[in-house]
Amino acid sequence: MPKLKITEPVITEETRNNSSNTYQRINHPSFAQIQVSRINGHKVLYNSDFNSHNYIALRIHKSEMIRDLSHDWHHEREQYIEVAMSEAQWATLVSSLNSTAIPCTLTYLMGDCTDRLPEPTNRINQFGSELSKHLGSAVQQLTEAMEAVNALGLSKAKTVALLSKLSKAQVDIKSNAQFVEKSFNKHMENHVEKAKCEANAYLYHVVQKAGLDALTLGIEAPKPIEDTE
Repeated sequence: MPKLKITEPVITEETRNNSSNTYQRINHPSFAQIQVSRINGHKVLYNSDFNSHNYIALRIHKSEMIRDLSHDWHHEREQYIEVAMSEAQWATLVSSLNSTAIPCTLTYLMGDCTDRLPEPTNRINQFGSELSKHLGSAVQQLTEAMEAVNALGLSKAKTVALLSKLSKAQVDIKSNAQFVEKSFNKHMENHVEKAKCEANAYLYHVVQKAGLDALTLGIEAPKPIEDTE
C-alpha cells in the first residue's frame, strides 16, 4: 500500500467587492460534506422487492471552507456521489456496524446520473416458477428410474413391485403439482402483505417517535423532501 501523502490546505486571501475587508477561502482534496434525506417519491431500488414511495438518499459533496468574521463557514460544491436506500436498508446500515456491506442503489456519480432500474418483477411468480421447475425435474427423474429398473433384469414380480411404487410417486407429483404451486403462491402473497403492513407500522412508529422527541427537545423535526424527478 503506497504511503499516504500529507498536504496543507490551500488558503486564498480574498477581498469583498468595494471593501477593504478580507476573508479566507480554504480548500483541500479531503474536504467533503455528507447529507442524508428522507425522500417522498417512487424509486426502484436494488435488492428491494417492495414498491415504496419513501426512500433514503445519501449524498456526498466536495466542500470548501470560508474563514470570515472569526467563523468557519462550510459550503457544498460539486457533488461526488448519491446513493438511495430503502428505509429497511438504512435501518440495517446504521444498526449493523462492522457487518457485511448493505446493498444500495447508486443514482449519481461524479457528474453523471446512473441508469434507472426497471420495475421489480413479481417474486412470488418467480418462486412459483422455480417450484414448478423442480417438480418437473422430479417427474423426469422418476421416469429415468423406471427405465433403469426395467434394464436391471430383475424377476417380473420384483420389477412390477418397484415400477408400481415409482409410477404411484410420479402420478402423485403430476396430479398435485398444480395444487401445491397454487397453495404456495397464495401462502406467499399473504405473508408478503402481512410483512408490508408490519414494516409500514413499525416505520410509522419510528418516524412519529422521532417527531415527538424533537418536540420534547425543542427542535424542529426533519421534513421529508419531495422527489423532483
